[in-house]
Amino acid sequence: IFNLYTDDFLILRFLRVCKFNLEKTKIRIKNHYKQRSDLPEWHMNKDPFLPKLQELLDMGFASMYKTINVIHRKHKMSSKRSEKAGVGGIYQRDMAITQFAFIGYVLIVPKSIGLCNNPQKEEALNHFWRVIGHILNLCRKTAAETRELCQKVSHILTEYLYNAPSEFYQMALAILDGLWYMDITLDKHAFLKFTYQLRGIECEYS
Repeated sequence: IFNLYTDDFLILRFLRVCKFNLEKTKIRIKNHYKQRSDLPEWHMNKDPFLPKLQELLDMGFASMYKTINVIHRKHKMSSKRSEKAGVGGIYQRDMAITQFAFIGYVLIVPKSIGLCNNPQKEEALNHFWRVIGHILNLCRKTAAETRELCQKVSHILTEYLYNAPSEFYQMALAILDGLWYMDITLDKHAFLKFTYQLRGIECEYS
């Protein structure tokens, strides 16, 4: 049907996620391969020596700044629409929290996510993110300063998780359900519980 090889173990993983419901499994498999067909670059093994990727690398920072500007315009338009809808815009706080999701856990709980850091690696990571981080007022001059700031953000997020409304779990599980089509190894319940574990608190959703 999909002109792609599907082994028994892969099908079993789909079945387990769908609790062995055959019709749901068929739908998930169909959606998964449709995603692979529509967005192949998300699933391909990217060879950095491919001509197209070399062209992007050769463009250097000019391309990065152009990308940042494009994203900034999109965020600005989305923010205005959100404000008009009465649900609030996209603020610096939201962007800082988003970047924290990329680098915060690497700096404050590296062992919990399977990393073995050293000062040189942390400084390199901080330098890599500093361009965008300075714009958002998150990354600082050194990894130690950035870690201190990430700890403050982490404490705020912990308070939010402690007092999460019931709608939070519905939205989080719906988002994780959607991400499953890009990563079929994702277990939404385990992922949510692991998020709470990183904060050192119990996940109380049912």
